Amino acid sequence: MTITFIQTIGRQTLELYAEGDVFYFNGRALDLSGLSEGDELDSMDSGAHEWVKSTITRVDGEITMDIRYPHLVRKDEDGNPVTPPSPVIHDGRPSKTDSPFSPNMGRKVSSSRKLRQNRRAAKLALVAYINDTMDIILAQYPRAEIQSWSLKVLEARVISSGGAATTLSQSEVEVTGETEEQWADNILTKAGTFEIISATMSGLRRVWGQSFTSSSTLPEIAQVLQDAKAAVDAAAASMNLQNYDPDSNQ
Repeated sequence: MTITFIQTIGRQTLELYAEGDVFYFNGRALDLSGLSEGDELDSMDSGAHEWVKSTITRVDGEITMDIRYPHLVRKDEDGNPVTPPSPVIHDGRPSKTDSPFSPNMGRKVSSSRKLRQNRRAAKLALVAYINDTMDIILAQYPRAEIQSWSLKVLEARVISSGGAATTLSQSEVEVTGETEEQWADNILTKAGTFEIISATMSGLRRVWGQSFTSSSTLPEIAQVLQDAKAAVDAAAASMNLQNYDPDSNQ
């Protein structure tokens, strides 16, 4: 077991016994045998939160928790504070016991559940990182222009195929001075560039998402996230996103 004592000043006293995974706080038993490797149990759910002041975990087979250990302030004959006695954990069970605590093991966070939570959190963190990277491009355009992209691409394809323009393209070329054909070529070139960037980021999300799913430990998940972000950075650098110019024809 790994017990950290938090010494506090108070009139209470604590007599602590341990027998395997069962701890006795002044005769009241806290049975932690239901805590599996990697599980976590909140102190409030232990039922013994008066004494247990941390999340209870099992790491490498050992129970780990912080326990409050109160003591009285005592002074010697000269009025100087006396060092409190060191906390003691007695082996076995006390001669007198009281009603046991009732830990709510149904609320424990299992190691498998923790892995699932961390995998999901890592996937969302990667999505947020990709969004931030894509914002290098998107932040350079007005929202209304972005919302019109899909319609512009459709009209550009119509014009490139010899079809008639509508007020969407006509209104813009009146401002830019382009011909409708030049406008269509510019829109389709930009759309092609953005499709390549989007597809690359989508592929990275899917590949690294599979890596998160196959990760079996928390450190492994953290390493995969770090590697995934590095892959996003490398892709952004290879496509020169930092120097992306919304007004170029590339």
